[in-house]
Amino acid sequence: MKIIKGSGSEVKFDAQKITAAITKANYEVPVKERLSKEQIILDSKKFICLRSQ
Repeated sequence: MKIIKGSGSEVKFDAQKITAAITKANYEVPVKERLSKEQIILDSKKFICLRSQ
């Protein structure tokens, strides 16, 4: 799958970037509300599945 970036360039979809973004966002919430690594992986897979439909 190709993604069109804001600059207009096309790049190959990289699922690891989704996981990295969720991980970074996870550090911005209080510790008690953070997701586990397993939850992050599951959430990124859900996101990827939703986007590919």
